[in-house]
Amino acid sequence: MNLRDHFLSVQHQSVLLQYLSKSTQHQIYDESRASSRTTITTDRETDETFNRNLQELLETTNMLLDSVGTLNDDTQRISSESFRHQISLQSLSEELSKLKVAVEETHSSMNIHQVNQQTLEQNLVSIQQQLEDQKNISTDGKLMWKITNVQQKIADAQSERQISIYSPVFYSSPNGYKMRLRLYLVGDGNARRTHMSLFFVLMRGEYDAILEFPFSYKVIFCLIDQTPQQRHITDSFRPDVKSNSFQRPRSDMNIASGIPKFVPLTIIQQDNSSYVRDDTMFIKAITITVENESDHEDEDEDEDEDEDEDEDDDDDDDSDDDDDDNDSDIEEEELIENGNVNEDLRQAVEKALGNAAAKEDQEDDVDMDDEAMLRLDPLIAEAFRSQIKKSSNIKIINEKLHHQFRVLDLIESVIKKDKRMRFVLISIRPLIETLTSLPNTSAYKTMIERLDSILCHLSNRKIGHSDMPTTDECIELFRYLTSLAGSRTKLTTETLSKVSMFVIKLCLHVGKLEDRLIGVEETILTMYEGGFLRFLQPNPPKEKSEKKKKKQKDDDDDVDELVVHQSVVHPSIIKEFLLRFPEYGTRLMLLMVQTALKESINWKKRNIVCGTLNNFLNKKQSDNMDEKLLKATIDLLVTMCNDPKSAKMESLHVITILTQKLLLIRVSLY
Repeated sequence: MNLRDHFLSVQHQSVLLQYLSKSTQHQIYDESRASSRTTITTDRETDETFNRNLQELLETTNMLLDSVGTLNDDTQRISSESFRHQISLQSLSEELSKLKVAVEETHSSMNIHQVNQQTLEQNLVSIQQQLEDQKNISTDGKLMWKITNVQQKIADAQSERQISIYSPVFYSSPNGYKMRLRLYLVGDGNARRTHMSLFFVLMRGEYDAILEFPFSYKVIFCLIDQTPQQRHITDSFRPDVKSNSFQRPRSDMNIASGIPKFVPLTIIQQDNSSYVRDDTMFIKAITITVENESDHEDEDEDEDEDEDEDEDDDDDDDSDDDDDDNDSDIEEEELIENGNVNEDLRQAVEKALGNAAAKEDQEDDVDMDDEAMLRLDPLIAEAFRSQIKKSSNIKIINEKLHHQFRVLDLIESVIKKDKRMRFVLISIRPLIETLTSLPNTSAYKTMIERLDSILCHLSNRKIGHSDMPTTDECIELFRYLTSLAGSRTKLTTETLSKVSMFVIKLCLHVGKLEDRLIGVEETILTMYEGGFLRFLQPNPPKEKSEKKKKKQKDDDDDVDELVVHQSVVHPSIIKEFLLRFPEYGTRLMLLMVQTALKESINWKKRNIVCGTLNNFLNKKQSDNMDEKLLKATIDLLVTMCNDPKSAKMESLHVITILTQKLLLIRVSLY
């Protein structure tokens, strides 16, 4: 058997397999043992590493557990905050919605506020204008109306936003008719868009109850030319006494009446119009009584606002005829007012006729022969001639008044513009002397009121520092005013009081500047003390005419009619002095009360002293009342209470009030 076969034999292969199997087992065993040793070592290291890792893991786990707790807390807190923020967000959403509504309401309110503010500004401007108008109210029957923003007002009238405007109020006299003008800048009625219409409006006034109606003053309108040419446009009318426009107003204003075609619009609207400068226009209105009307002023017919009648201003012949008619009317009315011409004529004729005059109780006429009738003719003619002479005198008076008013207008203009104190001072006496020299008739009534108004204006002046008078000049005027206090002049006590207080204030001011205040004070107090003491003195008996004796009643024994003396100071002037200068009151009142305690003083004058005390004792004076004055006042009250004549109501009222004031004073003293 060869080698190849041997190797391929089963036996050989079996042995070879067994050998290989054993060799393999041994190798495996050896490797297993080596591996076991390595594994043991590795396991030990691994255990240590595991333990370390486990320790670290435990520590990390603990840290994680702690962190988890913290995270849980944070999560809880965050959850709470989130819930709170959610609620806040919801609340903010609601607030935002409310805020949006509030903003919308605010915008709406702002719009309303803007409208209200515009209305308020307009009202404020209107009130300011009214206050300015009120401050500058004219009381002499004249109005100078300044119209600004003319072009805007014309545009408003053309668009019919405001077709007419009213002037400030003015009065015919301080206690006279209340009036205003109404202007249609682009015309009214038939004159619309062709002429400017101007009307007179009679208003309900404070003194209507004592005024005569219907209103009968002549009304003059004048559009002022603002250039040196002075070509003023003037028109006038006389009221229709039958028209309701001039009856006593029952509402705030009567229906306007005047001149529909006052001025053509072309004159106003032309470029460089002399009547509109700087967008400003001036209209003057004058009311003139019958007594003061000029004989040769143009007369125009009175046209009512609703009638819109055309006027013919170019017809000179008609104007002259109207002037003649008006002269007759003036003379007739003046005669009636100043002497009742019909009554005078009747008496003159009766005197001329003598026994031949028919009596009311005679049924048959008196028979007269021709010779007797001839003797009566010249007597009756003389009676009529005397009335004609009176008529001529009235015409002269009217002409004189016309010129006097023109001079007075100039004087008033100068006085109101001149601010020098010396000029103011020296103007007072001539004005008073002019006033006192005027006849006390209805013809001069308006002029007397004008002079009175000018004097009141002067007394309202503030003490300035321009060209001051001397103390002697002031004292001299004060002495003159004090001498007037007891004279029967047409200067009212109220006006005399106002002027006197102004002069006293000026005296004290100038006396202080010249370091003569003490002497000035002594002079004023001495003059007033002497004047009021003369007022309190008993009056000498006065002879009365038979006519007055017939009117005297049996129970008039208590009446003590005042006989006026010079330098007799009226109580109303003393009251005004005490009101204006209370620091001098104690001395005056003490002298008055001590004088009133004399037996020769009657109860009426004591009552006047008590009334003056009531006015003097205000709270400030009561808190610092002089002990002597207090004691004298109590004695006076006791004296009056013991006088049975003081039981009259007027006296009891004064005594009661004065007693109440004294009780309060006594309580404060104790």
